[in-house]
Amino acid sequence: MQKHAKLDICSELVYTNNIIVYIICEKVAMITATVSQKGWIVIPKVYRQKYNLKPGDQVRIVDYGGVLSVVPLPDDPISALRGLLSEGPSLTADLLAERKQAKLNEESRIEPSLRAG
Repeated sequence: MQKHAKLDICSELVYTNNIIVYIICEKVAMITATVSQKGWIVIPKVYRQKYNLKPGDQVRIVDYGGVLSVVPLPDDPISALRGLLSEGPSLTADLLAERKQAKLNEESRIEPSLRAG
């Protein structure tokens, strides 16, 4: 049997021992599950539906040192990453500008030596 609870996590910036910690404030739904003798747990239906988890889907178990997290793995990891950096600056444009500048620097170093010869 699963138990449902809501946990308040408060948002604040805490400075302690020369470390700044930012805590996010939100209501987090918590469901308690029981581990079977075989080490199995059941992902509650609400989360299977929310994350579109079907039998045979893979998840990654991540140990954050005291906290375990279940992370659904995408069917196609390449497609899942597409557009990940679309909000930021164009890396291609930056690379082309850097290469253009390197070429200009190289040409400016070579040109005087050709005049001297």
